[in-house]
Amino acid sequence: MLKIQNLRRQDYKAQKWRNGLGETLEVAIEKENPFGWRISIARVAETTALSDFAGYDRVLVLLEGGPGLLSINNRDIPIKEMQPVRFSGDQKGTIQMRSAGRDFNLFCLRERAKGNVYPTRISRSEEMQFPITGTEHFLFCVTGEVEWRDRESDEKIILAPHELLQLSRINKKKEYLNQIVIGRAEQSVLLWIVVHVN
Repeated sequence: MLKIQNLRRQDYKAQKWRNGLGETLEVAIEKENPFGWRISIARVAETTALSDFAGYDRVLVLLEGGPGLLSINNRDIPIKEMQPVRFSGDQKGTIQMRSAGRDFNLFCLRERAKGNVYPTRISRSEEMQFPITGTEHFLFCVTGEVEWRDRESDEKIILAPHELLQLSRINKKKEYLNQIVIGRAEQSVLLWIVVHVN
């Protein structure tokens, strides 16, 4: 069984960065202290330092702006739209952007959770089925419009840009869950996020 939550912009919480150099929108978070996972969106200036998230693994996806360069431990990693970049929150570094942008972030506490982000494009009326393999699953609409539908109950939820659907598995039973995503715009871009909690 799944617990389903539809989150919109007005549900997100604005917070200061840990280093005080910017602001982030907290989209979803595990209600533990320290949190095991968190999803957020941040506006990134042309040059900014990373906050300290020791103990966490991070996945960053540039939603708009840039391109940019993530500099960590004398390594330069290109940042381009819709191309996930994985790195450790233990590492100090900076992000340099050609133009200011907005990024999507997944944080997973290394000892308790692991996760990944999968950018996907879907055309109008195209259907996709995403595997429910983890503990928490999220569908984030970047552009366009998509519809999530449960084929068995015919329940449906429409996601506009920057809206999130959270699908939480509430038991550990492995079962086939008959759900699909349908494109409702000429082309939509979405992120499929899977988090496995120990």
